[in-house]
Amino acid sequence: MVDYPNTTTWRRNVKSVTKGRSIDEDNWFIHYVTDLPWPLNDRVAYLRCQVLRDNASGTITYAFESAPTEGGLGEKETLSASYTFVPQGNGKTEVTYQVILDSPIKVPDWLVNALIGGSFKTQMEMLKDAVALPGYMAAD
Repeated sequence: MVDYPNTTTWRRNVKSVTKGRSIDEDNWFIHYVTDLPWPLNDRVAYLRCQVLRDNASGTITYAFESAPTEGGLGEKETLSASYTFVPQGNGKTEVTYQVILDSPIKVPDWLVNALIGGSFKTQMEMLKDAVALPGYMAAD
């Protein structure tokens, strides 16, 4: 989730993600550019990210929310989202993705469905393939 240089290999409709200022090892900021289809302009957001770990259950939550910045989302727009990964045993993981976008801009339903709805399963399949690559495998 935090291998930002390779985000575009598993996350659709993303032009770039770059890490900005770090707060600590579990909190930092990213510059996120969404690659929207024509005739829409790409969206830029500055997001505060946080990783939460529950060592007892093995659950990991990767959460982010918009942070005010010049050139990012408008001041009346907010974005917050999270991915929660819960180990299920037998090499399976339950993933819950939640996103809340509050915007005065009317986003067409077809775009919401394309970016969030139908593409989520594809994105999780792409992420699964990406983390199976040798560079992500834990050493024995």
